Amino acid sequence: MTSLQIYLVSRFLTTIAYQMEALAVGWQVYAIRKEPLDLGWVGLAQFVPMLAFSLLGGQVADRIDRKKILSLSYFTWMLTVIAMAFATFSGKVSLELFLVLDRKSTRLNSSHGYISYAVFC
Repeated sequence: MTSLQIYLVSRFLTTIAYQMEALAVGWQVYAIRKEPLDLGWVGLAQFVPMLAFSLLGGQVADRIDRKKILSLSYFTWMLTVIAMAFATFSGKVSLELFLVLDRKSTRLNSSHGYISYAVFC
C-alpha cells in the first residue's frame, strides 16, 4: 500500500471509531437516566470542546511535532474509551462521569483533523 492509501484508510477508520464512540456514549447516557434532555447535554459536551479547540489544533500542528501530538492524542483517546468501558462493565456509571470523559475525548478529537492533514503534507 502506498502512503496515501494508508493515510486514507486510517482516516476512514478513525472517523468510524469516533462515530461509534459518540453513538455508544449517547446510548449509555440514555440507558442510565432515560431522559431525552440528557442526550442534549451529551451533544453540548461534544460540541463545545470541538468549537473551542478546533482552531487551537491548527496552531499546535504548526508549532509542535505533528506525529508526536497525533500519537499522544490517539493514546489518550484510547484511555478515555477504556475508562468509559471499565465504568460501564463495573457498574459505576453516572451521567456526570460520561459527560466529563466524553468532553475530554471530544477535546482530543477536535484537533485530529488539522494535525492529521498536516502530517500527510
